[in-house]
Amino acid sequence: MAEPDLSLLQTMFQRLLDGQGGLMAELHEIKQRTTSIERHITGIRRDMVLDTETVVNLNDRIDRFDRRLERIERRLDLTDA
Repeated sequence: MAEPDLSLLQTMFQRLLDGQGGLMAELHEIKQRTTSIERHITGIRRDMVLDTETVVNLNDRIDRFDRRLERIERRLDLTDA
């Protein structure tokens, strides 16, 4: 069996360091992509809140129009009751 020499150990250690460097680069990319996804999710949530606000405002406006219409119908005696 061959005795391991220093150059073999250095080569093996360098391979480990190279592999670790590749993993660190991939980890950095994953972190960036995760942050990007979190930002997009936050934007979607913000848009949902704004959409909900719009719906609430429209419902309020429809209710006011409905009340006005009822008053006009009563004034003109157009109601069934």
